[in-house]
Amino acid sequence: MSERQEEKTSTNGNQGPGAPLVSIVIPALNEEGNITRLEKELLAVVNTLPYRFEFIVVDNSSTDQTGELFKTICARDPRWKYLRFSRNFTVEMSITAGYHYSSGDAIIVLYSDLQDPPDVIPKFLEKWREGYDVVYGVRTVRTGDARWRNRAVKIAYRLIGWFSDVPIPNDIQRDNKFLFAPAEALYLDGYDHSSALDDRS
Repeated sequence: MSERQEEKTSTNGNQGPGAPLVSIVIPALNEEGNITRLEKELLAVVNTLPYRFEFIVVDNSSTDQTGELFKTICARDPRWKYLRFSRNFTVEMSITAGYHYSSGDAIIVLYSDLQDPPDVIPKFLEKWREGYDVVYGVRTVRTGDARWRNRAVKIAYRLIGWFSDVPIPNDIQRDNKFLFAPAEALYLDGYDHSSALDDRS
């Protein structure tokens, strides 16, 4: 990683200090036009929930104002963390990096282009509280998804299937990019995260 904001976490609203911590991993690449709306819609949902939240933004070396906008958010809300790759390392590596720097009891992947609706988060967390280990949502139609991105998402969720105890079916890998899982399901003993995250390679 070439840049990283200081790790900080705080509570907000009805999110007491003993509440479970949920990490939301947000891969980003040249999303300056979506960031203000993303923050507004995401916080409108999570600030009503009885959980603590942290938001891990992984910037895949954006060339627009994505980094500056997210840094501004981090400065006013200590729940946000900002990570930036020194060059483009693909979507799947952004997700992997987000997992590596997450501190939560559970992890949600949410893309910054808002193709994934934040208002689904309460339903995911409800299923988690019911005892499900992995929860995924399937979107059959996406607006404006490039072919390379669909391929990257498929690879990313195959990666998640390898690292978790609950394999994700191939048809879900093809259609899904919104996933929730408890942290322990995504961190297997013996997996060396550091080797996957060295951006000098």
